[in-house]
Amino acid sequence: MGGSTMGTLAANAAAPGVLDRYLAWAGFSSQQSKQDRGPDQPANLWEPADADRDFGTHGVFDARAKSWSSQLWASQHHGLLGAVGGAGAVAVAGLLARRR
Repeated sequence: MGGSTMGTLAANAAAPGVLDRYLAWAGFSSQQSKQDRGPDQPANLWEPADADRDFGTHGVFDARAKSWSSQLWASQHHGLLGAVGGAGAVAVAGLLARRR
């Protein structure tokens, strides 16, 4: 999540329906793997995985995962960003007023 989510929202605002058509075309195959399922992986399509094991949220994409997101940070610090933006606007207004 992050930049790709923002891009998706912007694209959907500009051309609604285009991403829906693309995902209908490419979404299913992009979620499939050509690798065989390991013998220790649970077959949990019709019933829950074994409750004795913690499968967590880890998997084959752990190496590509990011530990920090600027978008998440910004969404959690609205007040700070608003204060910095407001101070910047006041500073710019002050500089412009000084030039006159």
